[in-house]
Amino acid sequence: VPELMSTSFIARKVMDSFLEKFPDYHFKFATEHPHNPANLADERELEIISLFRDNPQLSDWRGIVTRNGKPYLSVALPIRLTPDCLACHGRVEDAPQALQDSYQTPGGFNLKNGDISIKTVGIPLSITFAAAMQDTTLLLLTILVVMLVMLAVVVRLFRRFVSQPIALFQSSARRIQRGDYETKITLHNAGEFEGLAEVFNDMSGSVRDEIEQHAKAERKISRDYYSQRSLREVIEVSLHPASLEEKFVQILEIVLAVPWLPV
Repeated sequence: VPELMSTSFIARKVMDSFLEKFPDYHFKFATEHPHNPANLADERELEIISLFRDNPQLSDWRGIVTRNGKPYLSVALPIRLTPDCLACHGRVEDAPQALQDSYQTPGGFNLKNGDISIKTVGIPLSITFAAAMQDTTLLLLTILVVMLVMLAVVVRLFRRFVSQPIALFQSSARRIQRGDYETKITLHNAGEFEGLAEVFNDMSGSVRDEIEQHAKAERKISRDYYSQRSLREVIEVSLHPASLEEKFVQILEIVLAVPWLPV
């Protein structure tokens, strides 16, 4: 049976079954001189055949082909005739008799070793774009989810290592402003903020010490002032003409009026 000897015929039958279910796709064995007229190469396919002929090292061709007004993403593979192929496609008189009886035209005969035909597969760009859009949408959704997760992690880290330390510094500064100079900041695993906390604690301690020193100095000045004033008043009372009893009472009143003197 000649058909069973033809790989193109068998493949064509398989693809015909496929195309019945997916009529938008395209498949074809294209050649310049076919046995089967359905395999006759059109103008674009002849250009691709010529390209393979001029570039023996080329293993495939990919591009956009318009068929019936619709663009197809197409792939073409070369079929190079070998000596085994010439048993059916060489001289007519050498071909099997059944093949000669089946094909009365000269097409498909008198080919030579190395002659080229092609098999092409085409997918409508509308389907390709739809699949690409689906993949792109899935990719974008994946990227969006990853970005949201990363954003959540960044926000959490920002709060942990930036916002919370800053809030602690602010609250501690307000406590110092209210006079609580014993305020200390303690941070762990906070990076540069740990060093800043040490500086803050040193500053608050220095402010506390400075205020205590000023307070001591003010108390000393106050005591000196009242001591000198009381001494002056006592001297004035002593020099004032009065009885000893009156002077004692006045001096006692002066001493008791000293603010820092415990009664």
